[in-house]
Amino acid sequence: MREGILGIVRFHECHSGVDKAAEVCQISRSAIKKEGILTHFAEWLSHIQALEVELHQSTTRCDPKRVAALLHEDFEEIDRSGLRYDKRQTVAALEMETDYPQIFAEGFKLAQISDGAVLLTYKSFQHDAQGRAVRCTERSSIWLLTAQAGWQMRFHQGTPSDD
Repeated sequence: MREGILGIVRFHECHSGVDKAAEVCQISRSAIKKEGILTHFAEWLSHIQALEVELHQSTTRCDPKRVAALLHEDFEEIDRSGLRYDKRQTVAALEMETDYPQIFAEGFKLAQISDGAVLLTYKSFQHDAQGRAVRCTERSSIWLLTAQAGWQMRFHQGTPSDD
């Protein structure tokens, strides 16, 4: 992954519950390392991003036990074509994959949507034989912090994009 800016979004509500605002923090990876400003939120981003990218790896995708551990029991997915899948269907489909083109991902942003629940958004793509980006997809995942299994993906959606 190239050096870049980490987008961190924190949502705040006022006491009345009516006035909502979002604070966007831009932190580079080098600044986090150099300045030691790694907050719990930046740690979440790093950890959730690593879990998400793990699901892109062929070694994980063909391991039904690992995939099942990463997906919440009530997991749902809406894929690029608009089809819906549950956890059982997703685990089975990934186990049957035989072609594992490398998936690249960038532009990760994290938003806390409630205690123990975050939204991760990013762009993924693959490279064709000429090195051009193909299958560009805007992705979003909701991750829940569970008492038994730690962070698990509850929802995922991929939407095709032109770039």
